[in-house]
Amino acid sequence: MIRNTDQVMTRTDDIGKEQAEYNAKYHGRHGAKVNGDFFQMLLKEKQRPVH
Repeated sequence: MIRNTDQVMTRTDDIGKEQAEYNAKYHGRHGAKVNGDFFQMLLKEKQRPVH
């Protein structure tokens, strides 16, 4: 999971589209909504400056 997450966070351009397509295919619309929000949260954490 962690390895996959790191791989996903390197490609920020298509993350929303790819994750939505994946979840729509494997989890349905509810899964796409939940996991899409989760991945967006991870991207925001990644972009936050480290002090």
